[in-house]
Formats: sequence, structure tokens, C-alpha cells
Amino acid sequence: MKAALLRRPKPIEENPLSIEEVPIPTIGSQQVLVKVAACGVCRSNLHMIEGDWAEMGLPAKSPIVPGHEIVGSVARLGDDVGAFKEGDRVGIQPLWSTCGACEFCLTGREQICRSRQITGETVDGGYAEYVVADANHLYPVPDNLKDSEAAPLFCPGITAYGALKKAELRVGKRVAIFGIGGVGHMVIQIARLYGADVIAVARSKQHLALASQLGASEVVDISKGDQEEWLRRIGPVDSLLPGFRRETGLIADRIREFD
Repeated sequence: MKAALLRRPKPIEENPLSIEEVPIPTIGSQQVLVKVAACGVCRSNLHMIEGDWAEMGLPAKSPIVPGHEIVGSVARLGDDVGAFKEGDRVGIQPLWSTCGACEFCLTGREQICRSRQITGETVDGGYAEYVVADANHLYPVPDNLKDSEAAPLFCPGITAYGALKKAELRVGKRVAIFGIGGVGHMVIQIARLYGADVIAVARSKQHLALASQLGASEVVDISKGDQEEWLRRIGPVDSLLPGFRRETGLIADRIREFD
């Protein structure tokens, strides 16, 4: 199969990924071979590829195939996999596997399992024609979603949903979203499904226009003007969520001071 391999982290301008022919991976008894139909490009992929996370030991192996927003179809099943069949549409998220037995796994916090494996960072990911998935962390994808629509739901989508679920939104609540990036534009759509009023805060006119298109009740442009002014325009909110790291860093200290 063809795969995009990262052999050594370096700036993206130096073309660190190379398209190569590699063997189709084999699978274990509780694993599934997935034929990749689409794989989203996450900002964290770039961090790893350029070496920003080298001090944390990532990538954990070399070479590695990046990519963790994956949608495809089941090509082969391990002997002990009973929940899927060949041809099923499935999705793979960043959390590739966990131990399933520690305190974190048993209390719904498996994302911090100390034995966790991360798709595209500690095991090969989706920048390839085929990828191996742990059957316990594989998810069915409905037919009414296109591959390109479904793939991003497996990283920014679940990040947005998790944050909004913790925020306990409901009809009439006000949520401010700072930065309409990959996560932020998902937050808007999911928050609207809860019936909440959404205030989108950003510096880019393009992002603000997108926020309005996606259903934001108000948009606040922070590219100019006094910070006191735009903080007052936002007004009291029930929840405040970051949608893009750059915007969050810009305003975090100022909001604490304003409060």
C-alpha cells in the first residue's frame, strides 16, 4: 500500500513526509484492518511532524504514519472481533486503545489511561491506504454522512461535543466561543443543537462570517477596538469555550482581570 511516512520531524517547508510503498499491516485477534476513505488534517499533526512534541517523546516510533481523524470501511477482521463485519463504515479517533482496567478506564476517563495508545503518534495512523484499529475503539459511521464530513468529527467533533456536554447547555443559555477554528466551528453547530445562544469571538472577518452562517446569534470582532468594549459587548455568559488556541491565549489573562 501507499503511505505518508514521517522518518524525522522537521519544518513542513522541508517536506518531512514521503509517500512510500509499504506492506499492508497485519492484525491481531481483537483488531480490524480498515481501508481508509478519508483522513482529516489536525493542527496537532503538524506539531508532531515539525518536532514541537519531541521533548514529550512524540512521535513514539520512526518511521510513523500520522493522521487520527479517520473514516473508512472494514477490510479484514481479527478472529475475536464480533461487533463488526467486512464492509462496515467505521471511524477511528485519536484514542487508539487503552488498558480497559485502570481507575481512569473504569470511571469514564480513559483518555488519561497511562497505557493509552494514540493514533498517528504512538501507532500508525490514517495517512495511508490501510490502517489497523483496535476493535474496542472503533465506531460505526451512518450512511447519511459523506466520508469528508465524518472524518473531522473524530477529533474536533468529539472535542467540541465533550466540552459542551460538560458545560451542561440547554435552551436559553449563552455560550461565548473564542476563536472559530477547527474546534470552534464545530462548537457553534453543536451548541445550536442544544438551543443555546452563541456569541462567536474572533479576529478574522472570514471566521466571523462563517460563524454567522453556522448560526451564531452574535459575532464580536476583536481585531480592533478597546478590549473593555468588546468584553462588554459579549456580556454575561453561562459558558466560555476556546475554539482556537491563538485566540484563547490572547484573551485569557484579560478576561480574568475584567471579571
